[in-house]
Amino acid sequence: MSACRLRIFLMIGLCWIVARASAQEKALTDAELESLVIWYPQEKLRAAPGPGRPNPYVSPTGYENLAELADRNDKTAPVRALRVTIEVLKKGNIGRLAELKDLRILNLEVDSLTATAALWQTVSQLQQLQRLTIHQRFPGFNFLPFSLSLPNSLQQLKLLEQLDIMLPSQEKELTFTTLAGMPALRKLTVWVNGNPAVLPAGVTKLQQLTSLRIQNGQNQLQIPSTLGDLKNLRELDVSYQRIDPKTDWSFLSRLSELETLRLGSTNLTVLPDLRKLTRLETLDLQGNRQLTIPDGTFSDLNTLEKINLDNCYLRQFPMAVVQLGNLKQLTISNNPLGELPSAISSLRQLNVLQANSCQLHKLPESLGELIRLKSLGLSGNQLDTLNFDLGQLSGLVSLSIFNNQLRYLPASIGQLARLDQLNLSGNKLVRLPESIGDLINLTSLSLSMNQLTELPKSLGKLVRLNRLDAGQNQLQRIPTEIGQLWQLRLLTLSDNKLAQLPEGLGKLDSLNSLYLNKNQFTTVPDALFRLKRLRELNLSENKLRSIPAGLGALSNLAFLVLANNQLTTLPVELGKLTKLHQLLLDANPLVQLPETIGNCRELMTFFARNTKLKVLPEGITRLDKLQMIDLSGNELTILPASLGNMIELRNLQLGRTRLLALPESIGRLARLTNLQVGEMEEDTPNENTGLRQLPDSIVYCQELNSLQLTNQPSLDGEDVFTKISKLPKLRNLTLFHCNIDRLPTLDWKNLNLQQLSLMRNRLAELPVEILEAPQLFQIALYDNLLPQPLNTNFSSKDALRLAMSEAGLLSLDKIAKPNRGVATSYVQMAFQKAGQRNWSEAFASFEKAIDYASDTMRIVLYAQRADMHAFRQEYHEAIADYDRSIQLTSQLSKGVAGQTTLKQQFEQPAALALRGRANAKAKLGQLEAASADIELSLQKLDLFKADPQLTSSLLTEQGRYLTLRNKVKEANLSYRKAIEEYEKLPYANPGSKLTVVELNIIVGQPDQARSALQRIDKRELTGGFAILEKYLESSIQVQKSEKPDSEVLKELTTFLASHNERIMGWSFELYENWLSRSNLPTEKQTILRQMTQLAKERLPKMD
Repeated sequence: MSACRLRIFLMIGLCWIVARASAQEKALTDAELESLVIWYPQEKLRAAPGPGRPNPYVSPTGYENLAELADRNDKTAPVRALRVTIEVLKKGNIGRLAELKDLRILNLEVDSLTATAALWQTVSQLQQLQRLTIHQRFPGFNFLPFSLSLPNSLQQLKLLEQLDIMLPSQEKELTFTTLAGMPALRKLTVWVNGNPAVLPAGVTKLQQLTSLRIQNGQNQLQIPSTLGDLKNLRELDVSYQRIDPKTDWSFLSRLSELETLRLGSTNLTVLPDLRKLTRLETLDLQGNRQLTIPDGTFSDLNTLEKINLDNCYLRQFPMAVVQLGNLKQLTISNNPLGELPSAISSLRQLNVLQANSCQLHKLPESLGELIRLKSLGLSGNQLDTLNFDLGQLSGLVSLSIFNNQLRYLPASIGQLARLDQLNLSGNKLVRLPESIGDLINLTSLSLSMNQLTELPKSLGKLVRLNRLDAGQNQLQRIPTEIGQLWQLRLLTLSDNKLAQLPEGLGKLDSLNSLYLNKNQFTTVPDALFRLKRLRELNLSENKLRSIPAGLGALSNLAFLVLANNQLTTLPVELGKLTKLHQLLLDANPLVQLPETIGNCRELMTFFARNTKLKVLPEGITRLDKLQMIDLSGNELTILPASLGNMIELRNLQLGRTRLLALPESIGRLARLTNLQVGEMEEDTPNENTGLRQLPDSIVYCQELNSLQLTNQPSLDGEDVFTKISKLPKLRNLTLFHCNIDRLPTLDWKNLNLQQLSLMRNRLAELPVEILEAPQLFQIALYDNLLPQPLNTNFSSKDALRLAMSEAGLLSLDKIAKPNRGVATSYVQMAFQKAGQRNWSEAFASFEKAIDYASDTMRIVLYAQRADMHAFRQEYHEAIADYDRSIQLTSQLSKGVAGQTTLKQQFEQPAALALRGRANAKAKLGQLEAASADIELSLQKLDLFKADPQLTSSLLTEQGRYLTLRNKVKEANLSYRKAIEEYEKLPYANPGSKLTVVELNIIVGQPDQARSALQRIDKRELTGGFAILEKYLESSIQVQKSEKPDSEVLKELTTFLASHNERIMGWSFELYENWLSRSNLPTEKQTILRQMTQLAKERLPKMD
């Protein structure tokens, strides 16, 4: 070979080596990293898998230890994303982690014992690593990070671009020095601790950063002005942090490269000056509920494309937004805007507008000018019409208007030819326009919870539709044209009035899921049996008397629900459903199951509750993949002897049967975790019925976690305890009404029980040794023959120990004071005695609780005892205890001056005690003093921007006292403030929502009252809430003179006659106080009083 040719070959070889090395060092893109499969630690299961079948609970990307993981690391498909826990690190072989040369993502969990130099040295060898998360786990309730610093050796990670780490205050500077030497590091999420938490100035060493996310938890966060030195920063995220209100945000003006700024839920009241952020594209301000946005705020932000103003409690649309000419995405949901301005049409570049739950009554006609819109969300408003040219928005891809008041849709909806998703659920639609068939690109259509009686024939033109939900309507027929929807995969027609289906439905060759529950079917339509790809079929809550043999044609069925029908048998063709996973047959008068059910070998869940089964077919025991079976509420007296063949069974429910014994083969159920026999029913079983003993083989059910034996009066209790003592994983044991008269001698120290229920037995004594059970924390002993202190239920061993002391079984002398557990137990005892109206012992228990309590706990205990005095109308005694709570709070608060979080822990209970004292004073006629206490309570809460639920409650109380003092104007002002606070609640309960309605009525705002009433999801207004809804709506009708008063009263009377529920947790005092001082005509006052009296009759009768 010539020298020239040799040089050529050498050059080619060298280029190949260089190219290969470069490929190995090349960083993956974000999309490639997100697609990587993560390997997770997984404990090995004790139970062996079935013959010839792998264990279904072992993941192909699960591992037990690092040695095994390194051995399994395949060069053709290497481990590239990995989570390592403390448990894995403690198993050793840390050095073998370095063998994972292709690792790109590492999520590392450490504690003070595992964060060693050897670990960091190993991690530093992972040269391909691009993302690293270091999560600290804390022992017990200690949430303070341990000493953790990142050594310089990690600077060898040349590709590391993203790091997520929590840093203790004493180690931050050292770690930032290390991070500064990582030139590829671009994204940093840093958790800082402390109270207040201070982001160290050392972060400015990381000049390479383009993205910084700061997290802290519940403490106040202080951001240094030097953060403005990060000149390359493009994204800054401090969302959901309690930012120090004194923060100087001027540093933002120096971050000239910033493109994304996230300030959501940071308690901002005034927006920082953003005018110099000339490259800002995304601004997140959501959750700042006191934020004000003056006009001109965004005037210089010409590059801003996305802004999020969700949950900011904006009472009107911020006009500053309409100046953002390049805005493409605006989300402004969950704000009580009332309306959108006409000027919104100036946002000509807008692609996305989300204005859900904004109390919108109407829309501006100019909305139709936003012709670039692709996504429009108007759900959860009060729209009864779309009063703009919807057809102009021809570029819409997604339109959501669910939960409004729409009765009709404009025909122009058919012009939205690009629409892909349409949600119209939760309106009052009575029909759909034929033009809906012109939405030829629609793939998802939601029509549920309307008042539709039929669907248009033009629906058949939606040939790309793959999801149609028309449940909860009044449909009586389905058009034949539905058979043209050949791409339909999900069809929901539940909760209608259907008794038949068109033959064309059988043409839906792509249909996977069909829901026909809650209809009027008496037979299964033949068309269903032609749906060969059907995997889910729900026919529950119909009137079916039989199932045709055609069921067997649905060979792909995996989920079948036939519950709540009138079936007595099932066809033998059930056995042809060889892919069935779940079968639910509850509440049918079934007397037998076909033997062929044993052919459904893939079945994993089987429910046949509340039927008339007396025996199970032997074939059912061939279901060796069955994991859960519930046969409660049957007439079974025996189970198949070969039950143990169901080797995958984990949960066996046998409540309310007539079983006399369990088969011995149950011991082969090596994975059984939950076994229940019997239920807590009203009827007392015959003393000679039920189980007598557990089978001896039960001791082989080593995975058993919960055993519940209920209403088994012939049970041998000693036999049960002897056998359960050999079950190491048993945590919950219930022996309810089993005639147990004694507990045998047991080695309680080695029992791992956590919950023990022995209610309604015949125990006359209790061994003190039960307290030695190391994990026991709940003990139920109610309704036995034990001494009175023990004859109840206990939520802790401390409570049981206390009761044993009260019963004279042991002494508390050796327990040092204070002791929170003992104090809590005495409090529980006090409330139990109060529930029995044994007031002297209740107050005696409170006194003992206070004796064992710490000063911090006594703050609450004094207030609780005061509440009990107030309940008994002992207002002077109540005031004395409230005084003790308030005085103790004041003393302890002085000791933590300057420590905001600790001070808040004292001031909030003080606010509650002040409210209680105000109520007691008001009952004594000291209204001015009561008002003063409420004012002081509000001042304390205002210091900490407390929960609006408590603030709104206090403002309501303030209004009540002012009303009683005949200061109606001032009272109305308090009520209006209360309404504002209630409306800030992100997840208000129905009682709070109805209070807003009541307060609007009181302050003379019936229109707002009705709007508030209409905003409440009707599914929340059940029972007593439904009565209150009708009562308040009737009050609005009287106040607005919408109907003759007598007619309104008659309608309310008729409604109450058909609703027997009780109104719980409601007082009519506010309303009655207002009514007696209102300026309404006398005749209206009379009607409203009559209505109120009718509603009050539904309050529970109190002792």
